[in-house]
Amino acid sequence: MINDKYLKDNNIFFADVGAMGGVKPKWEYLTNNYFSILFEPNSKSYLDLNNKKKNNQILINSALGSEKGKLNLNICNNEGASSVFKPNHKFLKLFHDHQRFNIKSNQDILIDTLDNQLNNNNIDQIDFMKIDVQGSELDVLKGSTSALESIIGLEIECEISKIYLNQPVLSDILDYLSPKNFHLFDLKRYYWKRKNADKKNHNKGQLIFVDALFFKHPEDIIINFSEDVKKLIKAYYLYLYYGYSDLSAIILNFLI
Repeated sequence: MINDKYLKDNNIFFADVGAMGGVKPKWEYLTNNYFSILFEPNSKSYLDLNNKKKNNQILINSALGSEKGKLNLNICNNEGASSVFKPNHKFLKLFHDHQRFNIKSNQDILIDTLDNQLNNNNIDQIDFMKIDVQGSELDVLKGSTSALESIIGLEIECEISKIYLNQPVLSDILDYLSPKNFHLFDLKRYYWKRKNADKKNHNKGQLIFVDALFFKHPEDIIINFSEDVKKLIKAYYLYLYYGYSDLSAIILNFLI
């Protein structure tokens, strides 16, 4: 664990949108000084999270999107694949285990914007956001206009191929975030093999989706938060946590 003594009384505020399973263990490994706001629309998953809720968490049983309202959630055999978009079965049937996307039930869910929810919970700003909402990532971003001004980094699951009908893909996310000074730093890639192939062979298969990591450049953070030392310290640590010591050094040189 990185020595995070300068985060004492200066928690990193972290939004986890699509929080099924809870906050990733790496956050607890990286620092104890964070506060998380978890959004989970699936009622069953929400109850599971609530049973193990921690003191440094707010748990909200709502989906996030571009506006307030209600939507229909398609609950799939694999509940982690559930989406407000319908599965693209014509494409999915080319691959192994496509039955996990079969819809077993439907659930009406509440939906709101991140900006509204932060305001309702008296949270001025967040520092980092993870989004994993099975095709609705762009809508979440569109409802986060104010929040994005203070966010330093984003981790977003983005599809390359349309596994849901009419869903946005990575290129749409890039087009939306680029004018807001978010830069793509890394991709964790996920491949699927066609169903005629042995899943255990060493060939990669087709690239289907990625976990995309975005950051604002430290120079932009310094310009926008030059008088906010606490924010700059949080940026310093966030860059370090993701392995970008060169970026954290720019913040540190400014602070000293």
